Amino acid sequence: MTKSILSALFAAMFLILSAFSASASREMFTTADALTVLKASAGLITLTESQAAQYNLNGDGEVNTTVALMILRMAAGLPATAPGYIIAELGYLPPAEPLSPETELKLLEAWAAYKGGFTAGQLEILHYFGTFNGYEVVVIYPKGYAMTADMQYIHSDGYDIALGSGSLELLVYADGALMHILEARDKGLLTENDIKIIAGR
Repeated sequence: MTKSILSALFAAMFLILSAFSASASREMFTTADALTVLKASAGLITLTESQAAQYNLNGDGEVNTTVALMILRMAAGLPATAPGYIIAELGYLPPAEPLSPETELKLLEAWAAYKGGFTAGQLEILHYFGTFNGYEVVVIYPKGYAMTADMQYIHSDGYDIALGSGSLELLVYADGALMHILEARDKGLLTENDIKIIAGR
């Protein structure tokens, strides 16, 4: 995890924690618990045995950013997970499969045409989810550009895909251009199973 990604994550989580703090439910967890888990996942603190057991919400012994978001939902009085809720942690997972330099350039040029005002050299692929039915699924953003510190949720086929910023778009490359993932789904380019796999990445 790079320092820039970690800094962006802390900034986003800080604002989210602040927004929820006034209405947080204290029956089980608080926003302070979410911040503790976030610090532990970044290696800034070491949890005690009792804390590790308390925060082992997935039952797999892992205390990570996914657990922090689950705690944050509970602190706000929401279920720990929505039906089919899976976090896609952008920037933390390796690509599902490698992109060739030619394909990467094709995608960057398509994003430049999709948004306008940028060249391919100013852009980077933040996360490549894989190729489904011949269509690449990616998140692309300008290098060094600031992002809004808010979570964005894409709801599709019973799954919530969480993007770390409202500035980001989950896009699908088809027929020489990029389109939003929901548009691609509506056009039948992606199946329900494809969405499930994408959510898990």
